[in-house]
Amino acid sequence: MDYTSNTSLLYAILAVLLAALLLGLFFSRPLPLTEMEATASGPAEPVAEPRAQLTALPPHAKSGPLPGLAPLPEDDSPALTFLAESNADYLQLLQWLQEQQLLERSLAVLPQLRSLKIRLRESELQRLLQDNERISYGTDIRLYLPERPEERPEWDGYAGLAFGRRYLEFLGVDSSNPERGAGCVVALLDTPLANHTSLNSSNIVTQDWFGLLASAEELDRSHGTAVASILAGENGISPGVNLLSLPVVGADGSCSAFELATAIVTAVDSGADIISISLAAAEGNAVLAAAVRYAGENQVLLVAAAGNDGGERVAYPAAYPGVLAVGAVNAAGEHAGFSNQGSAIALAAPGVGLQAAAGEDGWEYFSGTSAAVPCVVGVLANFLSTNPGIAAPDAVQLLLATSDDTGQAGVDDYTGHGVVNARRLDNWRTPGIYDAAAAGHFLLQNSNRDGNIHLQVSAQNTGTEILPELLLHTAVADAVSKELFVNVPPGEVVSIIISVPADLVRASGSVVVSSWVETPGVEDAQRRNQLKRSSLSLNGSK
Repeated sequence: MDYTSNTSLLYAILAVLLAALLLGLFFSRPLPLTEMEATASGPAEPVAEPRAQLTALPPHAKSGPLPGLAPLPEDDSPALTFLAESNADYLQLLQWLQEQQLLERSLAVLPQLRSLKIRLRESELQRLLQDNERISYGTDIRLYLPERPEERPEWDGYAGLAFGRRYLEFLGVDSSNPERGAGCVVALLDTPLANHTSLNSSNIVTQDWFGLLASAEELDRSHGTAVASILAGENGISPGVNLLSLPVVGADGSCSAFELATAIVTAVDSGADIISISLAAAEGNAVLAAAVRYAGENQVLLVAAAGNDGGERVAYPAAYPGVLAVGAVNAAGEHAGFSNQGSAIALAAPGVGLQAAAGEDGWEYFSGTSAAVPCVVGVLANFLSTNPGIAAPDAVQLLLATSDDTGQAGVDDYTGHGVVNARRLDNWRTPGIYDAAAAGHFLLQNSNRDGNIHLQVSAQNTGTEILPELLLHTAVADAVSKELFVNVPPGEVVSIIISVPADLVRASGSVVVSSWVETPGVEDAQRRNQLKRSSLSLNGSK
């Protein structure tokens, strides 16, 4: 880039943005003005400064700089977010607002995304859109922490078996290394953290970017503290990780899309490798989507909760392409009833009754896709820590490829590519591992229409070598069968369909399915995953 050209334009840019700065409009770290090259045509390029790596972390709960917040206008106009297609369009928008004497109405700007938040009356909005054609806008929606399943009576007894303290063992995490995750920076966009004893030795820095810790409001710190303890606590998945806490959730349990986008950009620019998000909304926002793209362009991984509504639609931002949308399973490795479903689900992790920090020295059973997110984040952090030469996108592909299939055979809307398995991920290039697993039991749709119940039973090669033979045994309603598969590649899922007369299960409303695997000719490395037993109800629940 030629920093000496277009001098007059750059001085004009400087004047506009300096005026905004004096008005206290900047929520996020501004960029060098000379890096904002105005181009009238061609594809828009991201406005980004080099990421400053976190090389040293201050003590827990030390706050970062507080921004000056502009007072809200005294009217009922909604807060709107605007996103410009190019740098030139963004500068034109700022100049237009200044000429219309509306710049002081801005609530925040985010130059890295060429975006701002402002309150406008309808007539002002129409004028802006008429004079600025390459601008998209929307309401600054609110995102909320998913409601905890244990607080919703409809999920009582449906979520399945709780994990308690056994989630590390279930995940296959090597707990012998107390420094696991060292060198990896994880940004936690959640509530502020409490000073829980399990976090005393954790590497945590808090940047109070939105002034929540300085406010007089009583803040609920329980959610972020629980997530942090699972991820980075003394007995967590990644106790050696560098945790950057960016509190975004206020006293009402929510934050705006623009605030979350600002936090994502701040995390990226602060050197985060992974960003953990539990917040959820039913709809998206253009600026938030741009923040997701910004993270991807900088090879920063975004991991987000699918939501706890038990519905067939994944919440935002988890639903965005480029975000790892995480569902929840119970201790039997089966989809938890509250966990949202949809094609955006990437994988699943423990999400039922995980032991997590509560208060300053207490403990609780923590459930939800919010509990599953730190499990995925922690496994990724540990892997990146021990494999610094592997790029983040490649790490994600390995994570998905080494997940354990469950439920419906193959990629599905319930658990995506499967359940995260740290042991398989760590051993992805270790030769000589022969391992077969009893994978999933699934009640197929349209069962019981022909007088039969149709079940899919599957197995998976979870080793690193081709299995010459994989023998899958099944037992359903006193009927025993077996199927032989040959030359099964690593990671591949094989399955069979079993039909059972509906009369045999109609009285109880459920059918018990058992399956087990053998590997004739080779020794199976993991015998614990060779047997699976499930009880499937006729409505598809487990």
